[in-house]
Amino acid sequence: MTLLKPSVDEHTTIPQVIKFHYEHNPNELVYVYASDGKDGLTEIKYLEFIRACHRAAHLVRPCRSGPDREVVGIIALVDTIVYASVTVGLMEAGLIPFPISPRNTPAATGAHRILGTQSTLQELFQNIKSELATETPGEPSYDLTFEEIPGLNELFPKLGAEIENDSFEMYPPASSYPALDAIVGILHSSGSTGLPKPISLNYHFIKNWASSAITHQFGDCRIASMSVPSFHAMGFWIQIIAPLYAGNTIATYPAVVNKPHMSPVQATPDNVIEHLRRTRSSACLAIPAMIQIWAHSPSLRLLITGGGPLAPATGDFLIANSVNLRVGYGGTEFGCPALSNLENSPEDWAWHRFSDSPHIRWNPQGDGTFELQLLNTDSYCVVVENLPDVSGYATSDLFKPHPTKPGLWFIIGRMDDVIIHSSGEKTVPQPFEECVIKSPLITGVVMFGRQRDQPGVLLEPSSGNEVDINDQAQVSGFRNKIWPIIEEANRLVPAFSRIYKEMILIASSTKPLPRTPKGTVMRKAAYKEYEKEIDQIYEAVESNASASSGPLTWDLSAVQQWLTAEVKDLCYNSVDLSDDIFDHGFDSLCATVLRLRMIGALRGSGNPSLQAASRLITQNTVYNYPTIERLSEFIVGLVQNPNNQNGVGNGHEAAIENMISSYSSGLDVPITSKADTPATETVALLTGSTGNLGAQMLASLLSNESVALVYTLNRPSSQMSIMQRHQERFKDKELDVTLLSSDKLVLLEGDSWEPQLGLMDDVYNRLQDSLTLIVHNAWRLDFNLSLSSFEPHVHGTRNLIDLARSSRYASSLRFLFTSSIGSAQSWNSKSLGPYPEEVVSDPQYAVGSGYGESKYISERILAKSGLNSSSFRIGQITGGRLNPAWAMSDWLPMIIKSSLTLGMLPDASGVSVNSTIERNMLANSTSEVVSWAPIDALAEAILDVGFVKEKPSFAINLVHPRPVSWSSVMGAMQKSLISAKHLSTDALPMPAAKIIEFVRAMARASDETVEDSEALGGTVLKIVNIQRISRRMQELDPIGHCEAKLWVDYWVRHGL
Repeated sequence: MTLLKPSVDEHTTIPQVIKFHYEHNPNELVYVYASDGKDGLTEIKYLEFIRACHRAAHLVRPCRSGPDREVVGIIALVDTIVYASVTVGLMEAGLIPFPISPRNTPAATGAHRILGTQSTLQELFQNIKSELATETPGEPSYDLTFEEIPGLNELFPKLGAEIENDSFEMYPPASSYPALDAIVGILHSSGSTGLPKPISLNYHFIKNWASSAITHQFGDCRIASMSVPSFHAMGFWIQIIAPLYAGNTIATYPAVVNKPHMSPVQATPDNVIEHLRRTRSSACLAIPAMIQIWAHSPSLRLLITGGGPLAPATGDFLIANSVNLRVGYGGTEFGCPALSNLENSPEDWAWHRFSDSPHIRWNPQGDGTFELQLLNTDSYCVVVENLPDVSGYATSDLFKPHPTKPGLWFIIGRMDDVIIHSSGEKTVPQPFEECVIKSPLITGVVMFGRQRDQPGVLLEPSSGNEVDINDQAQVSGFRNKIWPIIEEANRLVPAFSRIYKEMILIASSTKPLPRTPKGTVMRKAAYKEYEKEIDQIYEAVESNASASSGPLTWDLSAVQQWLTAEVKDLCYNSVDLSDDIFDHGFDSLCATVLRLRMIGALRGSGNPSLQAASRLITQNTVYNYPTIERLSEFIVGLVQNPNNQNGVGNGHEAAIENMISSYSSGLDVPITSKADTPATETVALLTGSTGNLGAQMLASLLSNESVALVYTLNRPSSQMSIMQRHQERFKDKELDVTLLSSDKLVLLEGDSWEPQLGLMDDVYNRLQDSLTLIVHNAWRLDFNLSLSSFEPHVHGTRNLIDLARSSRYASSLRFLFTSSIGSAQSWNSKSLGPYPEEVVSDPQYAVGSGYGESKYISERILAKSGLNSSSFRIGQITGGRLNPAWAMSDWLPMIIKSSLTLGMLPDASGVSVNSTIERNMLANSTSEVVSWAPIDALAEAILDVGFVKEKPSFAINLVHPRPVSWSSVMGAMQKSLISAKHLSTDALPMPAAKIIEFVRAMARASDETVEDSEALGGTVLKIVNIQRISRRMQELDPIGHCEAKLWVDYWVRHGL
């Protein structure tokens, strides 16, 4: 007989679905397992399972007595078939099941009635009772009843052998089935933004889940579910949704809990594989940490993983061994929106496919990444809503698109600081860090551990407690001194977030943690600063390089005593010698750390025989010997018989002049035009068109009817196609994306410093024959690099000059170069006055960062070229009125974001600094003045010079002609932030503070901003030439509240 699947539209609720299977598929398999010492498989058919569900309903709510829709928690160590039967039985009884992890803190339960295994979870239930007994003033009392969960023998009296004629009483049916908006059950979230939160699931959500592509991707596969806990959303999906709605048979561990004191089979890497094979499963669902332990791929048709990142090498290995690997994506709050069919591109196993459906929305972050947002539609429903503009859910998950395959997306992280481990567990640093920072021994604390199987912590010792990090004795001593506070903090977090001694990293006194002006540690900057040390501590732990103190002797008694202390240290519970440690809070992370400690102790003994024994401690040793007694005997057996088993100054000036001389060679040869007649149309070449300013100029060129053709030149990218890069930038800058479909746009990929710009001969020749305008805008923005790192850009400028000089219209071609205010970075405006609009031949005023020096060099070379050219010294670029996009990674948005955290905005009143000012401003102004200009105005001004009929000036300073005070800008920011963030009217005061060095440092450190930027403290520029040419610059209004509001609104939309 072929299984008949229920229609989700006709049989939506679970009571309807189990009734359907009972009537149409009673003899089809729903669960199978293999028992030790028994031939063949135990088969649970729909008839027996559904009867078990009805028996559970009878036991938990006899005769439908009591109120409907009562929430019933399940905290139990029982077999999978029992857990599933009770969960579905509660639904049949009109109750709301709430599966709860035994690892959650007592405060995370929240139900008034708990079904559990009180003998195997006695300690947990006692903790819950103790917490409820402690009355908190002002809080209502909380009544909670504990009941023993129905047992295996009660639910399955004929286990695996029940037939239709066996005694059975159907549970009395409800008067009607639940509505679509009725709550079917409650599941805990994974804790992405804090402790796990209860999420109520309705039948609309279940319907979406049941009809999703990922639920039906298994076909007729038998699915091994042994590695997935039943209380987890993944367990609920694979053990209940998949068999009931997709008709898959689910393989489980054998049912063994037939007495109250017994525990179910504990998942280990070895026994998952063993039971997968014994049950003849052809598909498996497993977390990445489990998959990575497997030494080789099992014989599977399909392997599904999710909940965390899988190491690329592991995934590629499985694909190479013909395993169909899929990485699932979903969340308790929003379901499984990703499609899963990648049959034609198995190499894309790590990518997620999303449709163009109306419920998918990508929120650009301005750095090439997008946040996934799910919107409610007629056919898609989220159960948690958090979007301000529409009904839907912002996931906070960041993705990047595939460079060449539309529709494929790769998840790269989260918008918040939550640390996602390779196991899929999520550590929230704040509670731990706030506890540890109380210690007088330290002044800074930062947790780390993304894509690792365990977290670590970086500690900065306080004054007088500094440590020589190269002295292991000092490091060990400091770890012991700080350990009591670490233990205190560990009690506040889930087991997977606890810190072990091996993972305490101590900051060097010569490399203090980066901080904000108020002293707060800058987390991401700290990660970058200590990236090498963080990698090294994981390498040391994973390679067992750090020795661990072992037992006093290696006899049985001493080893048992040592292991007892180690187990208690790891799981915070005292465990008897014969007790299974996994029944006392010991988990896979504890097992990993204990294994490493055992190896470290053996290796650190100095005894060659013991060191040889360390090589026999495998990944599965702790799982294979799960009691202290057995593990001690194993270790002692191994011990007894291991055979069985740059500086600024004149040097810079000389380097600048040498580079100018080198790349100016041959420019003294006069230009000869090859054209008999002037050009009748404009043909432009624009470099750097995928950047912020470049995209703005490209949009203007494409919109200009006098421009016949626009070539763009950009370096190739392995991340996405050149068209995708343009589309992404246009969307972020709110430019008209349809312009990119223009017939007059030609996208070129090459490198300006390569011969012929890296282009084919025919393309290069076409440029020579047609170009009338070159706008050179591409440049690497990194203020930390020296001049030598920018030489390729100088070389590229010379190559573009050679293209222009050799072109058909060389004598009339116009060459525009976007230089920077950084080219005048050492000019002293106080003593020399504003920087002039002319070529300054003394290189001493350009000395500083390699970025500014290279711009100055290219400007000098261009001045020698004989071309009709202009160089624009551009200051700070802001978002415009039509497109207010200002990248969140730029220094000002970073200050604003930090200010929200600090509760105040910085004011520079009273600070004496050099700023860009107009000559008619008061020379003795006591407020910092800024001359930031909107991006659209600057782009328009540059192109005005490109199209002006008369010959323009070569040197053009391009900043706002009407600067305003820093205080006025911050005042406008304050009003806009109060409105956008719904703050009190007196929020974000602006105390005078000398923040200028902080601002300068942030600007220098920023490696992700607009093409050219003016940091506070920039050189005073004379600004006359551009106002003679550009009407937009002549009439440009000062920055005010309107601009500030647009910027703030943009930042808020992008996560401020």
